[in-house]
Amino acid sequence: MKMASVEALPSSRKQEHLEAEKRRLEEFRKKKAAEKAKKAASTSQTNVFDVSLNEKQQLEIAISEVYYL
Repeated sequence: MKMASVEALPSSRKQEHLEAEKRRLEEFRKKKAAEKAKKAASTSQTNVFDVSLNEKQQLEIAISEVYYL
């Protein structure tokens, strides 16, 4: 499907074409922002898990040190 040049379109068709392109661009930006937010959320959840696992390991080490003293 070949798109007509914007310059070759009548004025009202140009406006419709531009509005359609603006909508597509806005949808693309929203989709990318949603993907980025989803990726950031999954990364932060992984980090929270890693931190709590690290804290748990440190607590276990501290407890074992008390028992061995």
